[in-house]
Amino acid sequence: MNNILEKKLLYLKIKKYAENLEGIQSFKISFIGDKDFVWFKKQMKIFFKIEQNNADIILEHDICKKKVIQVIHNILKTNTGINCIQLFEEKIAVYLNIKNLDFFLDSVFKYNQCYDLSLLFLEPERIIIINDDEYKIYIHYSINN
Repeated sequence: MNNILEKKLLYLKIKKYAENLEGIQSFKISFIGDKDFVWFKKQMKIFFKIEQNNADIILEHDICKKKVIQVIHNILKTNTGINCIQLFEEKIAVYLNIKNLDFFLDSVFKYNQCYDLSLLFLEPERIIIINDDEYKIYIHYSINN
């Protein structure tokens, strides 16, 4: 398929996703290059390679959504005024200004129909990755020192 068409389709897919998010004040979508977000991409590859049992937090399934959201609150230590980034296929970044973390997380989990999520933060540089398999939810968190 034509590279320009693929980019446009991916952009439209991500735009639709972002427009359906709740709890955000604003979002911006941009294409990224290979040299953008290098530390984050490296962390994501590490997290997806490692044995999931090495996750910082492991939750058993049939956990309620509220409990997962509470765990994320405990990690981030805030519910409002969060600026973060979601990467898609290492090609597009969605810059998010979150005004209500509960509504945001609830809408992401509904949209994805699972708890999978990766969020990048620039100040300080940190990443939270949630991997959802059918038995457990694995949460990885790292700060770039």
